[in-house]
Amino acid sequence: MTIDESFVLTEEQVRNYFTRLEIVYDKDKWKPSEENLTILQNIHIAMIPYENLSILMKETISLNGNDLYDKIIVNHRGGYCFEVNGLFTHLLKALGYQVTVYNCRFIYENQGVQIRRHRIMKVDFEQMSYITDVSFRNESPRYALRFVCDEVQSDGIAEYKFTQDEYYGYVMWQKLTGQSWKKVFGFEESPQSETDFFLPNYFCETHPQSPFVDEPHMSICPENEHITIAGRKFVSSKKNIIVETRTINSGEEFCHFCKAYFGIVIDKKTAETILSNSN
Repeated sequence: MTIDESFVLTEEQVRNYFTRLEIVYDKDKWKPSEENLTILQNIHIAMIPYENLSILMKETISLNGNDLYDKIIVNHRGGYCFEVNGLFTHLLKALGYQVTVYNCRFIYENQGVQIRRHRIMKVDFEQMSYITDVSFRNESPRYALRFVCDEVQSDGIAEYKFTQDEYYGYVMWQKLTGQSWKKVFGFEESPQSETDFFLPNYFCETHPQSPFVDEPHMSICPENEHITIAGRKFVSSKKNIIVETRTINSGEEFCHFCKAYFGIVIDKKTAETILSNSN
Protein backbone atom coordinates (compact mmCIF):
# COMPACT_ATOMS: atom_id res chain seq x y z
CA MET A 1 0.00 0.00 0.00
CA THR A 2 1.26 3.47 -0.89
CA ILE A 3 0.65 6.15 1.73
CA ASP A 4 0.30 9.74 0.52
CA GLU A 5 2.95 11.65 2.46
CA SER A 6 1.78 14.98 1.03
CA PHE A 7 -1.81 14.79 2.32
CA VAL A 8 -3.16 18.04 3.77
CA LEU A 9 -6.63 18.59 5.21
CA THR A 10 -8.64 21.16 3.26
CA GLU A 11 -10.32 24.09 4.98
CA GLU A 12 -13.68 22.35 4.59
CA GLN A 13 -12.30 19.14 6.11
CA VAL A 14 -10.94 21.08 9.08
CA ARG A 15 -14.38 22.64 9.63
CA ASN A 16 -16.03 19.23 9.46
CA TYR A 17 -13.41 17.87 11.88
CA PHE A 18 -14.34 20.56 14.39
CA THR A 19 -18.01 19.75 13.87
CA ARG A 20 -17.20 16.12 14.71
CA LEU A 21 -15.60 17.41 17.92
CA GLU A 22 -18.72 19.51 18.54
CA ILE A 23 -16.80 22.79 18.71
CA VAL A 24 -16.98 25.86 16.48
CA TYR A 25 -14.08 26.44 14.10
CA ASP A 26 -12.65 29.93 13.85
CA LYS A 27 -9.32 30.12 12.06
CA ASP A 28 -8.06 33.07 14.12
CA LYS A 29 -9.20 31.63 17.45
CA TRP A 30 -7.51 28.26 16.90
CA LYS A 31 -3.99 29.45 16.15
CA PRO A 32 -1.23 27.40 17.84
CA SER A 33 -1.02 27.88 21.61
CA GLU A 34 -0.60 25.71 24.70
CA GLU A 35 -4.19 26.45 25.73
CA ASN A 36 -5.61 25.46 22.34
CA LEU A 37 -3.52 22.29 22.17
CA THR A 38 -4.74 21.34 25.64
CA ILE A 39 -8.37 21.97 24.69
CA LEU A 40 -8.08 20.00 21.46
CA GLN A 41 -6.54 16.94 23.13
CA ASN A 42 -9.07 16.97 25.96
CA ILE A 43 -12.06 17.27 23.64
CA HIS A 44 -10.67 14.80 21.12
CA ILE A 45 -10.42 11.95 23.63
CA ALA A 46 -13.96 12.71 24.81
CA MET A 47 -15.49 12.63 21.32
CA ILE A 48 -13.50 10.19 19.17
CA PRO A 49 -13.10 6.69 20.60
CA TYR A 50 -10.19 4.33 20.59
CA GLU A 51 -11.50 1.12 18.99
CA ASN A 52 -10.34 -1.88 16.99
CA LEU A 53 -13.67 -2.90 15.45
CA SER A 54 -12.40 -2.65 11.87
CA ILE A 55 -9.90 -5.43 12.54
CA LEU A 56 -12.61 -7.69 13.99
CA MET A 57 -14.94 -6.88 11.08
CA LYS A 58 -12.16 -7.74 8.58
CA GLU A 59 -12.12 -4.18 7.22
CA THR A 60 -8.75 -3.28 5.72
CA ILE A 61 -7.19 -0.39 7.63
CA SER A 62 -5.87 2.40 5.43
CA LEU A 63 -3.52 5.02 6.84
CA ASN A 64 -4.04 7.44 3.97
CA GLY A 65 -5.30 10.81 5.14
CA ASN A 66 -8.49 10.90 3.07
CA ASP A 67 -9.43 7.36 4.16
CA LEU A 68 -8.86 8.24 7.81
CA TYR A 69 -10.94 11.39 7.37
CA ASP A 70 -13.79 9.43 5.76
CA LYS A 71 -13.77 6.74 8.45
CA ILE A 72 -13.43 8.94 11.54
CA ILE A 73 -15.09 12.20 10.54
CA VAL A 74 -17.59 11.32 7.81
CA ASN A 75 -18.59 7.87 9.09
CA HIS A 76 -18.38 8.81 12.78
CA ARG A 77 -16.02 6.04 13.82
CA GLY A 78 -12.86 5.89 15.87
CA GLY A 79 -9.77 3.75 15.46
CA TYR A 80 -6.55 2.83 17.19
CA CYS A 81 -3.41 4.95 17.48
CA PHE A 82 -2.14 4.66 13.91
CA GLU A 83 -5.52 5.93 12.69
CA VAL A 84 -6.70 8.47 15.26
CA ASN A 85 -3.29 9.95 16.06
CA GLY A 86 -2.59 9.89 12.33
CA LEU A 87 -5.62 12.04 11.56
CA PHE A 88 -4.93 14.29 14.56
CA THR A 89 -1.44 14.88 13.14
CA HIS A 90 -3.04 16.17 9.93
CA LEU A 91 -5.35 18.44 11.92
CA LEU A 92 -2.51 19.93 13.95
CA LYS A 93 -0.48 20.61 10.82
CA ALA A 94 -3.49 22.23 9.14
CA LEU A 95 -3.85 24.52 12.17
CA GLY A 96 -0.21 25.61 11.89
CA TYR A 97 1.54 23.44 14.47
CA GLN A 98 5.00 22.02 13.81
CA VAL A 99 4.58 18.27 14.37
CA THR A 100 7.13 15.45 14.63
CA VAL A 101 5.85 11.89 14.84
CA TYR A 102 7.43 9.15 16.97
CA ASN A 103 6.88 5.39 17.22
CA CYS A 104 6.96 4.05 20.80
CA ARG A 105 7.49 0.79 22.63
CA PHE A 106 5.08 0.00 25.42
CA ILE A 107 6.84 -1.11 28.59
CA TYR A 108 5.30 -4.00 30.50
CA GLU A 109 6.76 -5.60 33.59
CA ASN A 110 8.17 -9.10 32.91
CA GLN A 111 7.15 -9.09 29.23
CA GLY A 112 10.45 -8.20 27.64
CA VAL A 113 11.11 -5.64 24.96
CA GLN A 114 8.04 -4.85 22.86
CA ILE A 115 7.97 -3.93 19.18
CA ARG A 116 7.35 -0.27 18.38
CA ARG A 117 3.58 -0.08 17.90
CA HIS A 118 2.28 3.14 19.39
CA ARG A 119 2.19 6.46 17.57
CA ILE A 120 2.61 9.77 19.44
CA MET A 121 3.40 13.33 18.33
CA LYS A 122 5.80 16.03 19.47
CA VAL A 123 4.48 19.53 18.90
CA ASP A 124 6.79 22.54 18.88
CA PHE A 125 5.91 26.21 19.23
CA GLU A 126 6.90 29.21 21.33
CA GLN A 127 10.26 27.60 22.21
CA MET A 128 8.56 24.69 23.99
CA SER A 129 7.90 21.09 22.96
CA TYR A 130 4.85 19.06 23.94
CA ILE A 131 3.95 15.37 23.67
CA THR A 132 0.38 14.78 22.54
CA ASP A 133 -1.58 11.52 22.19
CA VAL A 134 -5.32 11.19 21.58
CA SER A 135 -5.66 7.44 21.05
CA PHE A 136 -5.11 5.05 23.93
CA ARG A 137 -6.81 2.19 25.74
CA ASN A 138 -5.69 2.71 29.33
CA GLU A 139 -5.74 5.88 31.41
CA SER A 140 -3.30 8.29 29.75
CA PRO A 141 -2.63 12.04 29.71
CA ARG A 142 -5.76 14.12 29.23
CA TYR A 143 -3.64 17.11 28.15
CA ALA A 144 -0.51 17.59 26.08
CA LEU A 145 2.54 17.23 28.33
CA ARG A 146 5.54 19.55 28.24
CA PHE A 147 8.43 17.53 26.85
CA VAL A 148 10.91 18.16 29.64
CA CYS A 149 12.65 15.57 31.78
CA ASP A 150 12.11 14.97 35.49
CA GLU A 151 9.24 17.45 35.81
CA VAL A 152 6.10 16.01 37.41
CA GLN A 153 2.95 17.09 35.57
CA SER A 154 -0.68 16.40 36.43
CA ASP A 155 -3.80 16.33 34.29
CA GLY A 156 -6.06 16.15 37.34
CA ILE A 157 -6.42 12.36 37.07
CA ALA A 158 -2.83 11.13 37.22
CA GLU A 159 0.75 12.41 37.42
CA TYR A 160 3.29 12.04 34.62
CA LYS A 161 6.97 12.62 34.01
CA PHE A 162 9.60 11.95 31.36
CA THR A 163 13.05 10.55 32.08
CA GLN A 164 15.98 9.69 29.86
CA ASP A 165 16.96 6.07 29.43
CA GLU A 166 20.03 4.45 27.92
CA TYR A 167 17.98 1.94 25.91
CA TYR A 168 14.59 3.58 25.25
CA GLY A 169 15.82 7.12 24.81
CA TYR A 170 12.95 8.69 26.75
CA VAL A 171 10.41 7.05 29.03
CA MET A 172 6.99 8.39 30.01
CA TRP A 173 6.01 7.43 33.57
CA GLN A 174 2.57 7.48 35.17
CA LYS A 175 1.45 7.60 38.79
CA LEU A 176 -2.19 6.88 39.51
CA THR A 177 -3.66 7.90 42.85
CA GLY A 178 -2.53 5.54 45.60
CA GLN A 179 -0.13 3.67 43.29
CA SER A 180 3.59 3.72 42.55
CA TRP A 181 5.21 5.24 39.49
CA LYS A 182 5.20 2.90 36.46
CA LYS A 183 6.76 3.09 33.01
CA VAL A 184 4.23 3.46 30.19
CA PHE A 185 6.24 3.69 26.98
CA GLY A 186 9.66 4.58 25.64
CA PHE A 187 10.68 6.39 22.48
CA GLU A 188 13.63 7.88 20.67
CA GLU A 189 13.72 11.23 18.90
CA SER A 190 13.69 9.56 15.51
CA PRO A 191 11.14 11.29 13.25
CA GLN A 192 8.74 8.91 11.49
CA SER A 193 7.07 9.29 8.12
CA GLU A 194 3.53 8.09 7.49
CA THR A 195 4.99 5.16 5.56
CA ASP A 196 6.96 4.03 8.63
CA PHE A 197 3.69 2.97 10.26
CA PHE A 198 2.71 0.58 7.48
CA LEU A 199 4.53 -2.42 9.00
CA PRO A 200 3.55 -1.95 12.68
CA ASN A 201 -0.02 -1.35 11.54
CA TYR A 202 0.10 -4.54 9.46
CA PHE A 203 1.37 -6.48 12.48
CA CYS A 204 -1.40 -5.11 14.71
CA GLU A 205 -4.02 -5.76 12.04
CA THR A 206 -3.06 -9.31 11.08
CA HIS A 207 -0.52 -11.07 13.33
CA PRO A 208 -1.86 -13.80 15.65
CA GLN A 209 0.18 -12.31 18.52
CA SER A 210 -1.39 -8.89 18.03
CA PRO A 211 -3.56 -7.81 20.99
CA PHE A 212 -6.19 -6.50 18.57
CA VAL A 213 -7.24 -9.53 16.53
CA ASP A 214 -9.36 -11.55 18.97
CA GLU A 215 -11.71 -9.29 20.89
CA PRO A 216 -12.96 -5.68 21.04
CA HIS A 217 -10.95 -3.01 22.81
CA MET A 218 -12.64 0.37 23.15
CA SER A 219 -11.99 3.49 25.19
CA ILE A 220 -13.37 7.02 25.45
CA CYS A 221 -12.70 9.73 28.02
CA PRO A 222 -15.43 12.25 28.81
CA GLU A 223 -14.42 14.78 31.47
CA ASN A 224 -12.97 12.98 34.52
CA GLU A 225 -14.35 9.67 33.16
CA HIS A 226 -12.84 6.66 31.44
CA ILE A 227 -15.20 4.25 29.73
CA THR A 228 -13.84 1.00 28.30
CA ILE A 229 -14.82 -2.27 26.71
CA ALA A 230 -12.35 -5.17 26.78
CA GLY A 231 -13.81 -8.36 25.38
CA ARG A 232 -17.21 -8.67 27.02
CA LYS A 233 -16.34 -6.46 30.00
CA PHE A 234 -17.69 -2.92 30.20
CA VAL A 235 -16.12 -0.63 32.82
CA SER A 236 -16.91 2.96 33.66
CA SER A 237 -14.59 4.89 35.98
CA LYS A 238 -14.53 8.42 37.34
CA LYS A 239 -11.21 9.86 38.52
CA ASN A 240 -9.79 6.32 38.51
CA ILE A 241 -12.57 4.97 40.72
CA ILE A 242 -14.70 2.26 39.09
CA VAL A 243 -18.38 3.23 39.22
CA GLU A 244 -19.85 0.50 37.01
CA THR A 245 -18.80 -2.90 35.70
CA ARG A 246 -21.02 -5.01 33.46
CA THR A 247 -20.72 -8.15 31.38
CA ILE A 248 -21.91 -7.88 27.78
CA ASN A 249 -23.96 -11.00 27.19
CA SER A 250 -25.24 -10.55 23.64
CA GLY A 251 -24.74 -8.82 20.33
CA GLU A 252 -27.78 -6.69 21.08
CA GLU A 253 -26.20 -5.43 24.30
CA PHE A 254 -22.92 -4.73 22.50
CA CYS A 255 -24.81 -2.63 19.92
CA HIS A 256 -26.35 -0.64 22.76
CA PHE A 257 -23.01 0.05 24.47
CA CYS A 258 -21.34 1.02 21.19
CA LYS A 259 -24.03 3.56 20.36
CA ALA A 260 -24.71 4.89 23.87
CA TYR A 261 -21.11 5.40 24.99
CA PHE A 262 -18.96 5.46 21.86
CA GLY A 263 -21.31 6.90 19.24
CA ILE A 264 -20.82 3.92 16.91
CA VAL A 265 -23.75 2.25 15.19
CA ILE A 266 -23.39 -1.41 14.17
CA ASP A 267 -25.94 -4.13 13.47
CA LYS A 268 -26.64 -7.13 15.68
CA LYS A 269 -25.10 -9.68 13.32
CA THR A 270 -21.85 -7.69 13.12
CA ALA A 271 -21.83 -7.34 16.89
CA GLU A 272 -22.16 -11.10 17.36
CA THR A 273 -19.23 -11.64 14.99
CA ILE A 274 -17.13 -9.16 16.95
CA LEU A 275 -17.91 -10.90 20.24
CA SER A 276 -17.47 -14.43 18.89
CA ASN A 277 -13.91 -14.89 20.25
CA SER A 278 -14.43 -12.99 23.50
CA ASN A 279 -14.59 -14.80 26.81
